[in-house]
Amino acid sequence: RPIPVLPRRIGVVTSPTGAAIRDVLEVTGQRFPGIPILISPCLVQGDAAPAQIAAALARLARVEDVDVVLLVRGGGSLE
Repeated sequence: RPIPVLPRRIGVVTSPTGAAIRDVLEVTGQRFPGIPILISPCLVQGDAAPAQIAAALARLARVEDVDVVLLVRGGGSLE
């Protein structure tokens, strides 16, 4: 699918407690205020991470108005 200029909703696959989600929420809030963010929580490191990431992506694939999905880990940098 083509990536829209302004998505209706942005899905984020990441740990809900890591620095990455804080960074995503801060940057998207500055660049795209008003666009809703839907977090699909999962582990992003360790042996269980691959299966959890796949399940989190599958959950977002079932949400009709999620136009873009970010898969993020890490965080804490300036950008």
